Amino acid sequence: MMRFLVFSLLAFSISCATTRSTLPGGLSDSEYGNLIKKMTRSANQYDGFYQTFQAQVTFLNTALRTAGVVRLGEFQQWDSAKLQSERDRAFQEMASSTQFFMRFYTPDSDYDDLNLGTSIWKIYLEIDGKRYNAEVKRSTEKEAEIRKLFPYFDRFSTAYEISFKVPTSVVESSDAKLILTSTLGSSQFVFTKP
Repeated sequence: MMRFLVFSLLAFSISCATTRSTLPGGLSDSEYGNLIKKMTRSANQYDGFYQTFQAQVTFLNTALRTAGVVRLGEFQQWDSAKLQSERDRAFQEMASSTQFFMRFYTPDSDYDDLNLGTSIWKIYLEIDGKRYNAEVKRSTEKEAEIRKLFPYFDRFSTAYEISFKVPTSVVESSDAKLILTSTLGSSQFVFTKP
């Protein structure tokens, strides 16, 4: 009986433990997960009983970009110089652009081509009535790395990196709407300023 109790307590303490970041500015696993949830919006589109597409969009605001860089640095065991270099690069990018991560799934692989100029899909960002066109890239990262940064990602979906030529600070200080639209349907992902 005592062994069972000790084993149960050990299992419970392991399941409740969160790994704390060892690098400055890092978050625990649960803090990072909560930030991802806060900055992610979802859509699940159907035409009758037929699913046309499913998408999750994460706004890579300043806090999430910084936490992501630190998290990647931990996984790859960067030294402080490499970490600072990657942080500086992220802040330079955020000064002129805004990025989103999208997990996208459609049952018809012919329509899983958001990054191509011939795609039926269009993506826009609307801020205060002004519309920005997206630059879309299919992620080249390995699935394991994507899952560590975006835990909701699954192997049936495609990862896309979406960017807009508007500073991240502008999007953070406004109500923003990312629009995904095509002949198969459309969805709006709304991000309100804090």
